[in-house]
Amino acid sequence: MNYNKGNIINNRVWALWVSWTCSVGAIVLVIIFSLIVSKFWLPLVALFLDISLSLLSRYRRNNHGSHCFLIPHLCARILFWSALVMVLINLVYLEVIPLEWFESGAVNPDIPYI
Repeated sequence: MNYNKGNIINNRVWALWVSWTCSVGAIVLVIIFSLIVSKFWLPLVALFLDISLSLLSRYRRNNHGSHCFLIPHLCARILFWSALVMVLINLVYLEVIPLEWFESGAVNPDIPYI
């Protein structure tokens, strides 16, 4: 295969596009699964996608190719912290954390994640 400057640039752009697509696709999958999966299991979906995105990033890092590692890392952290916040919200609505700790009107049991 002939490696000229144009092929190298095209490969780098392709790798950036694939990284972006996988990363943003994981966040979009959480939004799509929120319509299907109950609020109790949604943090597990986010954690699964976080772990899979981290494993994909680690696999691509070991391939010695030119890839963008910032976008998958940021999206994996976003998924992790989103899952953590969802678990805390679930604990509030399962009444593990007393509602008296919050101001009146701050908790809406009909719409938990808003």
